[in-house]
Amino acid sequence: MKNSIIVSSIFFSILVMGLSACKEKHDHDNTATITVSKPIENAQFHHGDTVFINAVITAESAMHGWEVQIRKKSDLSVVFEQDAHDHAATFNINTYWVNNLGSAHNDMELVVTAEINHDGNTESKTVNFHCH
Repeated sequence: MKNSIIVSSIFFSILVMGLSACKEKHDHDNTATITVSKPIENAQFHHGDTVFINAVITAESAMHGWEVQIRKKSDLSVVFEQDAHDHAATFNINTYWVNNLGSAHNDMELVVTAEINHDGNTESKTVNFHCH
């Protein structure tokens, strides 16, 4: 009887530790760090200029993809979009968009979004810039 209680206690302890470890790992799966090096905040671009997009997304475990959008801030219309459904703990994004908006002045935003998991958790970073 005493051995049975000891074995049950050990089993219960192992089960609790295992569940705790899974919860801690799951908590980490809900965050990512996004660093955008280009374009820089409040950069100015003329018609025909190339807007280079360089970003790094990192997480502690494999994410499930990324998306890049360039939008007009006035109406949130998307002028450029690129995405990838990929599985990795680090994404290096290197792409570009050519400013084809003409000579009108437009406040713009670059939004880089990481799809952290298939539960729909995301992390985003926004950089503002101006086109004319």
